[in-house]
Amino acid sequence: MTGELARVTRVIRAAGLMDDSHFTEAGALFGTVVHALALGSPLPEDIRNCDMVGAADRAEGFLRWAKKHGARPEAKELEMADEPRGYAGRCDWVGTFADMRSPSALWLIDLKNGGVARWHGVQLAAYALLLAKKKGMGSAIPIRRGVVYLSDGTPQLREYKDRADFIYWSSALNLYQVRREWKLIT
Repeated sequence: MTGELARVTRVIRAAGLMDDSHFTEAGALFGTVVHALALGSPLPEDIRNCDMVGAADRAEGFLRWAKKHGARPEAKELEMADEPRGYAGRCDWVGTFADMRSPSALWLIDLKNGGVARWHGVQLAAYALLLAKKKGMGSAIPIRRGVVYLSDGTPQLREYKDRADFIYWSSALNLYQVRREWKLIT
């Protein structure tokens, strides 16, 4: 595959696995601001139309949750790529938790401001493959995958364990590549 690497969420959307009918520019900005505040990344330039109080509340909620669980970050906003497969993505948080059953287990965490969606597991599977490649882990992928949902005021961790998510990711990526080759998407 030549050209720019496809982003994980673009692949999932193009494969038809993501219902983005409820997405708005304001919601996307809000999510970006929450991530920036929670993970210490730069704020977007134009934040005039953002609910900063709500974003700060969610970010603070995540920070309290992370402290409560003894979060030990290894990386935040980790950009990863698989050039031979033609895709890239940015994982929100990678690290361990002191109070989990397996305190040495490596966790890959994504922060979400909305509700649970089936495609979240597929997104995490793609990130886990990227992380395993980056760390030279091979195909064993000893990485726990989870989303911390921030939408209801109390951060909730949901672990995604379904091995089928890796198959769904591979299928989505293959479908995306065919659609791109056939010029059905640009």
